[in-house]
Amino acid sequence: MKKKLNILCPKCKEVLKINEKITCDKCSKTYSNKKNIFRLNNYKKEQTDYSKENKLFLDQIKKVGYKNAIKIFLEKFPQYKTQLINPEYNQSADHVFYCLNEKNRKCLVLENKFGNTVETLSHIYEEVISQNSRIDDLEIQSERFEKIENITLINSEVEKLNFPDNYFDTILIENIEKIIKNKDIFLIFKEILRILTPEGCFIFNNSKSHDQIKQILEKSNFITKQYWSMQKNQYPSFSGRIDDNIALRWYMKNVSNYLISKKISLQKKIMLRIMKSELNLATSILMKKFVPTIIFCCYKNNFSTSLLNLIQKETNYKNFVIQSRPKRIKIIILNRKGIPKKIINFNRFGYKFPLKIKVISRKFSKMNDPKERMWIEDWHEGNSINPEKIEHVNAAIDWLFKFQKETKQNVINKNEIKIEVNEIKKNIEKDKLLNFSDCLKWVDEYYQYIEENNFCETAIHGDYWINNIIINSKTSKISVIDWDEYKQKGLPFYDFMVFFIRLMTITKTSSLDTKKLEKFLDVKSDENKMMRNLKKKIDLHFNSNFNFLILLRMFIIKRMVSYDSSLSSEKQLKMLKLLSNKQELFL
Repeated sequence: MKKKLNILCPKCKEVLKINEKITCDKCSKTYSNKKNIFRLNNYKKEQTDYSKENKLFLDQIKKVGYKNAIKIFLEKFPQYKTQLINPEYNQSADHVFYCLNEKNRKCLVLENKFGNTVETLSHIYEEVISQNSRIDDLEIQSERFEKIENITLINSEVEKLNFPDNYFDTILIENIEKIIKNKDIFLIFKEILRILTPEGCFIFNNSKSHDQIKQILEKSNFITKQYWSMQKNQYPSFSGRIDDNIALRWYMKNVSNYLISKKISLQKKIMLRIMKSELNLATSILMKKFVPTIIFCCYKNNFSTSLLNLIQKETNYKNFVIQSRPKRIKIIILNRKGIPKKIINFNRFGYKFPLKIKVISRKFSKMNDPKERMWIEDWHEGNSINPEKIEHVNAAIDWLFKFQKETKQNVINKNEIKIEVNEIKKNIEKDKLLNFSDCLKWVDEYYQYIEENNFCETAIHGDYWINNIIINSKTSKISVIDWDEYKQKGLPFYDFMVFFIRLMTITKTSSLDTKKLEKFLDVKSDENKMMRNLKKKIDLHFNSNFNFLILLRMFIIKRMVSYDSSLSSEKQLKMLKLLSNKQELFL
């Protein structure tokens, strides 16, 4: 997929000839391509001031290879975990979908540290260039992108964009505040405007001095469009048009209760409560003052046709909230009264821009997503189930019983389980946290448990938890949404384990509260009594003893040996230790 590159000589601005060496026919200047990095800064002294974390990372890569080095690196620098995740689940670049259109082909990313944004965009754009002023960042990216053909790495200062006029469809810049502080921002914006195509978009997030940035952009002859963004772990969780009060108020009414339970400032608590009201003026004023992040989409000419233009044209709705999810973008479509009517799913990965929106209607139990990149379906009325209400928990378990009966398949292949178990044992022996004899024993107990029972495979939802289980207050009907992780064939315990491990550990302030788990394990507690009653139902469903202890231990171990585990390894280890002295659960 790699295209012919047009890179200009920094000295004379002639197009460089790129073969084994990078040369300029006009001024005879040569540039290095060491480690697949075009070093356009090499007419200066080579950078030697590698950061402490980058030096450690590169040293480990030399010793154990890139993938194995990640785990060692994150043990010492856990703050970088969000920058080294599976690119399909990376939401950090989701703001590009505000400007995405059918003509988008080339993308330039400036100052991205470890390349997570770059790698994700390489699955959306045919050609991606990562330009960074730090050679140590690029050396790590070079190791990461060794087998990715449509990424080019360039070492050059951010204000020196050595490309022809009208070259890029999309340009992203990271750490805009740092660049504004240390660089000539007018010069950078002037260069970006020059290399942007007539219908292209320059896009970035900004969390400070929104009005000042807007003035600088206008003076630089950009036409701007702005969006609010509520972020979580540096990712855009929800976002929308800054002038769409209907959508913003819907977001505040439906999400603010969760946010208020967190440890946030009194000012923000007051802001969220006011914004839940019907005051349009309060919404717009407080929005400007307290919104965490603004997305700036900056155009050379009038706004180009975009994904959102297509959605408005196809649906005749004008109000929407965008939600970033692990594998896709979700666009919640609202009517003028602020009531959700439809939801659009747009897969993050894909080079082809969809010109139509496929309309679907799911029929139980065939719940899988369509093959198309974008589709629309009806919004399910209701609210997420309340895990503190036993009737809601029972309703969720009953729905899962019905789903598994409808999708029941052949008996689990014991040979496949044996292969999986052996692989997990190898990973346990490599893992410093898990390498103790009990874990190997528990894995053997799991295999023996599967051997002794004839469990059948079923379809699995993959993320069966309260946020995805909707109950209609009028009809008590359960609807299950977000089928991103759906598999047609899988182990029947998986959805139960996802549900119960979260039921027993998630609180409003923690994604994994081991104190809550201790309550569930206490045989005298109400929580334990509830679980004993649920276990009886599940035993009948499987016509066998549903061994919570064996299955919970194995579920946690699997997550700990998985590179993309979303939970803290230390907390998961603590969970295992809480379960280590148990003989059986919920009898």
